[in-house]
Amino acid sequence: MEQCCTFWVNGYLFGIDVLKVREIVEFQKSTPVPLSNEIIDGLINLRGEIVTSLDLRKRFPIGNRKETQEPMSIVVITDESPISLIVDEVGDVIDTDFSRMENTPDTLQPQVKSLISGVYKLDRQLMLILDVGAAVNLEEKNRDSA
Repeated sequence: MEQCCTFWVNGYLFGIDVLKVREIVEFQKSTPVPLSNEIIDGLINLRGEIVTSLDLRKRFPIGNRKETQEPMSIVVITDESPISLIVDEVGDVIDTDFSRMENTPDTLQPQVKSLISGVYKLDRQLMLILDVGAAVNLEEKNRDSA
């Protein structure tokens, strides 16, 4: 059994391997980075460490968050440095069996499908398993836009 940290973006349930999560923090305003990729929300200061913050709503893209909605940040571990993923809401840590994970449906848009490593059936819904490496890979997003 593995564990997934779950979170919500625009009503969709996502999960990532809990071992890739460094911490969950309250959303903080970021400092914009001029001429950066559109999915970069900016830079945040996390106890003296400068961390890039990416908005998953822009990454997919699935619309803007309501102004009254206060997002959360999941700081994930990557090969280069920690990255803050801005999500609508953080869920629970749940036990999963990744051997029961199913392939990503062909009906997903290609730009979304490339960010999902599979789906996991829960009792009442599907959980999309986020490929953290693909989600933070800005070069891939730039190629899709060209």
